Parts: sequence; structure tokens; C-alpha cells
Amino acid sequence: MVRKALLATIKTTARIGMIAEAADWRGFRGIARLLLYRLELFRFGSRIDFLLAMGQMGVRWYSRCGFPANKIYPFVYVVEQQTSGPCRRSSNETYRLIYVGQCIRRKGVDVLLSALSALQSLNWHLDIVGDGPERENLTKQAKIAGLAGKVTFHGTLQNETARQMVAESDCLVLPSRWDGWGAVVNEALMQGVPVICSDLCGASDLLRNPERGNFFKAGSVASLITALEHSVYKGKRSDDIVSNILLWSKAIEGKVVARYLLEVINGMATNKVPQPPWYDE
Repeated sequence: MVRKALLATIKTTARIGMIAEAADWRGFRGIARLLLYRLELFRFGSRIDFLLAMGQMGVRWYSRCGFPANKIYPFVYVVEQQTSGPCRRSSNETYRLIYVGQCIRRKGVDVLLSALSALQSLNWHLDIVGDGPERENLTKQAKIAGLAGKVTFHGTLQNETARQMVAESDCLVLPSRWDGWGAVVNEALMQGVPVICSDLCGASDLLRNPERGNFFKAGSVASLITALEHSVYKGKRSDDIVSNILLWSKAIEGKVVARYLLEVINGMATNKVPQPPWYDE
């Protein structure tokens, strides 16, 4: 459907903008995707006025594909603003970690469990919200690693319930081997919750300030151990951390991102390059 829309649009005189995630560039399939994308951009690229690339992953990918750098603009996914009132935090001294997403290999929950098995002496608890074909294997992995008492599998929950659990946690972890973005990162930050995610999550672009969290090398248990250990030792999030994250998160709200989009469109006529509002510098 999207391709048909593009083919129809390029026959008009309308300006054309595209929004796109990076393609998975890993392995031989990644090489094939790179060649395919280069071919597509050779055919249609001159007709596209600007490309909204999801995070720096997207910017790097489309630059490699040969799309002109001056037509690529970093972009983000936007989620609905919270309507449940002030963020609630657990008063329990245990450091609360949470994962929300599918139980599939690409999401890397097995990597998270392997990393946490090396940190059993620390005072933490992990809630896993979501279901999928790997859940049974992950449950076995947790049990074999001696984590049964420190990990709770909740299965699929209502969206509001899951958001409340995130709001009461100290850190959300998204350990994906690959994720074009990861909207749950937005949801956590907009509730004042720091995040740890892999460097192959597009949403890692939102963690430029260490106050908002950290990212690790995708698939690396050792790298994730370091990130988790740092977060747990730093302790439960303070009022100042929550306030600062909430204040910054206004930069990824719908109205602010919409204004940035308009600046991109209007800037094409004046050669002005707008600064993404979610960047600190």
C-alpha cells in the first residue's frame, strides 16, 4: 500500500517526505537490504524532498544507502501523553526493573536474564510484562539460573496496568538485539523512569543524557551487566531525577514534535536546519 502511494505521488508536483526506520543491516541479509535500498533510492531518491529517519540509527542507515545528508532529518516516534496524574513510585527498598514487550528472541530477554544471573547478590526484582513463543524457555532459564524468586512473569496485561507498573519501577530495560525504535522507551521517560536499552534500539537516541539512563552493546551480556550494575548501585530514582526527566520529556510530546516537522518542511525553502527538540545540545 505504501509503495503504491509513493508511485502515485511521484507523478504529481507535490513535495514528498518519507518517515522510515533503519533496516536491519546485520549479516548477509543486511548486505542484501543495503543493495536493495540503494537501488530504490537511485530510482526514486531524487523525487523525495526530505526523509525523517528514526533516530541516529536511521540517519546512519540512509546515509549509507546514498540518500543526500542534507535531506535527512532525525525523527522520533510519539506516544500519547499520560492522563493518570503524577508518577507513582514504589516505597519498597528493592530496585525495581521492568521489561515490557514480546517474549521473542529479537527482544533479547534471554540476554537480560543472563546478565542478571551475575548480579544475584544485589537487591533487585525484575517484572516481565508480555507474552510470546519464548516465554516458556525464558521461564526455564530464570529457574535454572536461580532467579525464580527475583523475576516475575506477568504475561499480557491491559495497557493502563502495564503503564502503571512502569511508573512504579526504577528502570525500564529494553535489551533488544534489534529494534527500529521501541516506543516503550518513550512511555517510560514520559513517566520519569530511566531506561537501559541496547545500542541497536532506535530509541537509544533519547538517552544522550546519562540522567535518563544508559545503553549497552546489543547482545553483549558483559556490557549489559555493567549498565545494570551501575543503575542498581546508583539506587532508586530521586525526586530530582524524576522531575528532570519529566521536564525533558516534554520535548517528545506530540505538539512539540509536530512543530519540529513544520520547521523541517518550512526550512527547505530557507535552507535552515532545525534542531531536534529532544537533543540536549
